[in-house]
Amino acid sequence: MNILKKALLIFLFFLLSLSIGFTIQMANYTPNFNDITLKTNSTNLIVITKQIMTKYFRSYENKTVKKELRIQDFKIINIRGITGNREKLWFTMKYALKPVNMKLFSMFGMWAVKGSWIINRYACGWIIKTGQIYRIDSLDLNGSPW
Repeated sequence: MNILKKALLIFLFFLLSLSIGFTIQMANYTPNFNDITLKTNSTNLIVITKQIMTKYFRSYENKTVKKELRIQDFKIINIRGITGNREKLWFTMKYALKPVNMKLFSMFGMWAVKGSWIINRYACGWIIKTGQIYRIDSLDLNGSPW
């Protein structure tokens, strides 16, 4: 019976070690725009852009994201410069981010700060449609203002 208890304790310790390792690994996740897809009935290019970029920024709010990349909130200030059509479109936008920890936040290099917000950020990129699904094809979060 003593051997069975030892074996069970060793097994439980092994499972606990796996669980801790998995948790540590998951807390180091970095979102990728290639993973973001959108299915929408909208035909408005600004609405489509706002919907997919909202999904993208929300992926950085997840607790599994690295602390130095994680955000608490975001604001899409405006979207301009839409060119193309529903199959392939180019956009530019202005946005602001509220990082979980400003000291750790390293996503964008230099930035303007107002309170706990990183402001006056610009992004540009391509969104393409394949079948009924939109996805971000390329994205520059350090884009120049229009």
